[in-house]
Amino acid sequence: MPHFQTGRQSYFHILLKRRGSNLLKVLLVDDDSTKIKNIMSLINDYPSVEVKVCLDLKEARSALHTVRYDLMLLDIQLPLKIGGEINTNGGITLLEELIESDKIIKPLEIIGITSSPDSLKQHSNLFMQYMYFVLEVNSVTTEWIDKLKNKLEYMIDCRADMLQDRRYDFDLAIITAIKQEFESVRELSSKWEDVRIKGDPTEYSITQFQNADRKVRVVLAMQHQMGMTAAAVLSSKLIYNFTPKYLIMVGIAAGNKHQGVNLGDILIASESWDYGSGKVRENGDKGRLFQAAPHQLPLDVKLKEKLNKNFNDILYKIRENWKFKKPTDMLQMHVGPIATGSSVIQDSSVVKELIDTQHRKLLGLEMETYGVFFAAYNGIGPTPKVLSIKSVCDFADIEKGDNYHEYASYTSAAFMQHLAINELSYDD
Repeated sequence: MPHFQTGRQSYFHILLKRRGSNLLKVLLVDDDSTKIKNIMSLINDYPSVEVKVCLDLKEARSALHTVRYDLMLLDIQLPLKIGGEINTNGGITLLEELIESDKIIKPLEIIGITSSPDSLKQHSNLFMQYMYFVLEVNSVTTEWIDKLKNKLEYMIDCRADMLQDRRYDFDLAIITAIKQEFESVRELSSKWEDVRIKGDPTEYSITQFQNADRKVRVVLAMQHQMGMTAAAVLSSKLIYNFTPKYLIMVGIAAGNKHQGVNLGDILIASESWDYGSGKVRENGDKGRLFQAAPHQLPLDVKLKEKLNKNFNDILYKIRENWKFKKPTDMLQMHVGPIATGSSVIQDSSVVKELIDTQHRKLLGLEMETYGVFFAAYNGIGPTPKVLSIKSVCDFADIEKGDNYHEYASYTSAAFMQHLAINELSYDD
């Protein structure tokens, strides 16, 4: 099973924490009520700045273990605890801890503050070694006010630019609906890193797919429940938090055996729609009449072209690499229409009705793809190209069972990985 690494302050953790808020986060560490009042009177003019005030070293250390601040204003003379003896180098102690320790979340910028000319003279060089500086804050001069205003306004502008200038950060985001599908994807890599976003109950997993020539940055997540709504919500979170170039749904589906689809076969949606979309009206003595009004979302044309090739050798290898129970038929890949609905179907008449009323070439049906497509088409830019790769585990009839769930999950995940490493373009 893949190994999850925890607690690392990687680029991905920083990226996700930075996207959590539009506010510029400032940590003010000072025990002098006059200095605090003067600084806060300036900062309060900027509604996009959020300030936390810490009055001693203990409180500041605690704050720096939980939040990444954009700017820390650090008094040089600080007590260890409120009401305790002032340490003339208390702020310097904290600065050195920040520089040397990996256990504290480092602010992006640090400015030293002091009302003591002697402290300013003594410690300015230390701050300058790390491209920081010290302000002499008092009620007599206004030079510190101008400098701090300039710094705040510059950081606010940078923050706004960063939020507007969204770029692709990941090559591929993978979404699954159930644990079996999720585990099949995790088996594709031996190194995973778990990522949590504050306020978000979803656990995300990060890895790389690679061969001798290529590395693909991947993020994986599983829905908390099946269905279109959960798929759309999770897809939207993946798009916003990770800005992937591709969003791919993998997993299992029910196939339409009348289209030559066999158990384990890979179905790629050329278009998807909600087959429950439409109008229900009275129909006299016949009861109710459902009038379908499907809104189909298509597969990207360039992606469809990439799939218009012979994958028989790859499909043969995928099937041969599965050492457990599998169907006798050779593995095939099909590109065609996939219908999405809100229910698990175990009634062949439903499939026939969908073929008769919505699409005569229907390949299969499942519960998530349309939600994933909808999120990709309507998400915050830059939006990803979207694919649904689902393998047939049953035929939505009375014989429906779980016998081939594991095999279908495997073939879907394995073919997705082949496409990710060998077929998809990440330079567009």
